[in-house]
Amino acid sequence: MTALATELQSVFKSVILLHHHPRSLIQLTVQTMSAPPQATSTLRLTLDAKETSQSEPKRRAPLVLGPDQPFLSTEVAASINASTLALMDANIPLRATVIASACAIVPRGELSNERAVDSDDQEPSVILIDPTPEEEQSADSLHVLAFAVTGYEPTTKDDSNVHE
Repeated sequence: MTALATELQSVFKSVILLHHHPRSLIQLTVQTMSAPPQATSTLRLTLDAKETSQSEPKRRAPLVLGPDQPFLSTEVAASINASTLALMDANIPLRATVIASACAIVPRGELSNERAVDSDDQEPSVILIDPTPEEEQSADSLHVLAFAVTGYEPTTKDDSNVHE
């Protein structure tokens, strides 16, 4: 929990305009209600409405259950995005809008059938955006990319791309 709180604090410390709220506390409560339980939310059915068998993805490490389970990279990215929306909804002035995305570098042989990738490509690994928990388990590396997007400067003349 403290690892995620430290990450969120470092991301938003430079973005929130704290001088607008002197001697005030800005507190975010970020809670993950559930993680994706399976690789896809779609069921594969035959024409007679029977479920087809799907092969279980290979795992390199056992999934940890309970409170010691590390955060998934998609959960961290979702927490950053949810925090940005919460701050905007609370009318907290921000220097920039922070957005995040998770990606994983997965060996081509570990991909599930649901992922459409170029079969002619000879690269041994594939970069996946928004990986599932199973894909994160088989990934060579995981990354959360957060970007602070700005473009409007109210003190300058209308040089930005923002138009009313």
